[in-house]
Amino acid sequence: GTEQQFYFFGTYTDGVRLDLTEQATWGTTQPEVAYSSISQPGLFSGLSVGTTTISATFEGFSEETFLDVTDAELVNIEIYPPLMTVPEGEDFQFEAIAVFSDDTQQSVTHDAQWFSEDESIAVISNAFEQRGMVTGIGAGLTEISVSYGEQTDTAALTVSDAVVEQVIITPIWVVVHPGRTQQARAYAQYSNGITHEVTEQ
Repeated sequence: GTEQQFYFFGTYTDGVRLDLTEQATWGTTQPEVAYSSISQPGLFSGLSVGTTTISATFEGFSEETFLDVTDAELVNIEIYPPLMTVPEGEDFQFEAIAVFSDDTQQSVTHDAQWFSEDESIAVISNAFEQRGMVTGIGAGLTEISVSYGEQTDTAALTVSDAVVEQVIITPIWVVVHPGRTQQARAYAQYSNGITHEVTEQ
């Protein structure tokens, strides 16, 4: 019943490596064991105990891997990171990792329920594809909690009133092939020494 996200990367002759997950065609040899999401390429959901071969194909190139679906039980859930500081008005993505009885781990960030103890300091989203995204509202300390199945965990979040001193864009130089895209990212450096990604802001 849980999900696993796979990714597909292509490396070009000039050494550029691109994420082709959304452009690839995905398949499984045993659809009764796991099936592929229509809306999210590379996302597979376990249906029954067994092993299936997962494949991805793009412009004649293909790659395969294996997915084991087990009957292991959920024994714990962990928030990462357990301690975090964000500036007022900025966002940060928390992650939730499920631990199972067979010692395997799986990200359940987008399946868990998230809570903020004090929403005057920070709010955290449970919206589709934004679960675990926290926004600093006012300076202070609050507790972020996550719930998945019958397991819960907490993290301490500090929201600071630091100001931006510098913005850095990476990569500094990149070669893009016709018809392809390259993700650039922006990072803000704050007066308290913290560096925070602000690409979407």
